Amino acid sequence: MKTHHLLAALLAFAILTLWVGERWALSAVEIGAYLATCAILVARRGRVPVAAMLLAPALMCAWAAVQWCAHWSVVPSATVDSGLYWLAASCFVLLGSQVDRDAFLKMSLAIGAVVCIAGTIQLFTSHGNIFWLFPSGFDRRVIGPFVSPNNYAAFVELLVPVALSRRKLPYLLIAAALAASVVASGSRAGAALVLAEIVAVPVLQR
Repeated sequence: MKTHHLLAALLAFAILTLWVGERWALSAVEIGAYLATCAILVARRGRVPVAAMLLAPALMCAWAAVQWCAHWSVVPSATVDSGLYWLAASCFVLLGSQVDRDAFLKMSLAIGAVVCIAGTIQLFTSHGNIFWLFPSGFDRRVIGPFVSPNNYAAFVELLVPVALSRRKLPYLLIAAALAASVVASGSRAGAALVLAEIVAVPVLQR
């Protein structure tokens, strides 16, 4: 399996389990990041270029480790959780620096489009249930695995520029569907930002 396949699979799992409140969902994503990174390092015999952007999450992880080892933490379990989180973030940065960028963006856009289209249908037909099956605790404005319209809009804001930048009709239709789903979600700030992206991306490309 190629690196962009691993990273896209982790992305899909993380998005689809966003609504889960139990720790296992986040732990599964973190463990997936650790295992994928180990697999890449073994496959390439440790010859993996280190990106400069890896420094920030690595320092955060190291600082959590220092706090725990020195007994400076008020809540040690929270410090451990934070350290594991930033270790996973470091792994994701390393994995992201090794992927075929265009292939990964296409897969991410495909995953996002499926989530958004299914989520929009769910919004009007599920009465607050996630994937029509799982109670969310809310009776409206639940779109796909997102119980917050603003978080959903933030997710779409990452995808719209990817679709617009391709300048082909199928991708433009995907961008239009994504923008419409944000409007349907009821996030006013999200709708405004997506509209700004639709204007800004063609201008920046010129």
